[in-house]
Amino acid sequence: MKYLMTITIAILFTGMSLAQNLEFEITKIEFNDEKVEVVQTNLEPGSDEVREAFENYMDDTYGVDLDGKKFLFFDKGYIMAEAINVPEISDKNITLYAKTSESKNGPTALNIFASTGNSNWITDNENPGAFKAMKNIARKFTADYLPDYYNSEIKKAKEAVANLESDVNDMKDEIEDNENKITTKKDEIEELKKENVEIEGVIADTERKIEKAKKAVGNRKSDLDNAEETFSNTKTSKEEKADDKEDGDEDRNDKDTDDEDLDKDEKDDSSNKK
Repeated sequence: MKYLMTITIAILFTGMSLAQNLEFEITKIEFNDEKVEVVQTNLEPGSDEVREAFENYMDDTYGVDLDGKKFLFFDKGYIMAEAINVPEISDKNITLYAKTSESKNGPTALNIFASTGNSNWITDNENPGAFKAMKNIARKFTADYLPDYYNSEIKKAKEAVANLESDVNDMKDEIEDNENKITTKKDEIEELKKENVEIEGVIADTERKIEKAKKAVGNRKSDLDNAEETFSNTKTSKEEKADDKEDGDEDRNDKDTDDEDLDKDEKDDSSNKK
């Protein structure tokens, strides 16, 4: 919106410029160490633009080639055409000069002046008709040039506005796309949150099952330890009983052997007595 406002203001300013009152005054400027009288008017376009436009106008209207007679050794703002015939100014051949100068923060000054020979400057006092003719040339030039210039500026401004509107629409589309992406991402985040809750539930359930399994394993291990201890105790008891039985058998065998020996001894004694 800021850009659109800026362009709108520029167009309004352009409209104001179109309504400006152009003044054509006689003044003096310094040229080649001399003070010469000129017809001066101030125009809004830049110095280079005004100079080029005036060159083209004089060429198209009067067949005067100002462009071919530039002062290469002076300020580039000066242009001239020598030994030309401009009946509106003089019935003699003249040298026509023009100078454009652009102030830092203001308009461009267009200065038109002429001479009939070396330093024979045409002045308002001595040649009022010639100065009136130069004023008319300046008026006709501005009337021909400024409408085209401002139309071109308005066209450029409209194009700038159209480009800005296109940029704004592009930015709106981009913002809408980004908003849609944000909404999609938010939905994805919500889905991920739900999945995360589900996964956390599965993890918690798994952890509970693991704890339950650990307890079952612990209990089973305890049962096995108890069974092993019981088995060990039972085995020990059986072994002790077996040992006791074996000892008893040995004692009985020893007794039987003793009894047999006793019987034998008794028999031997009885035999001997006989």
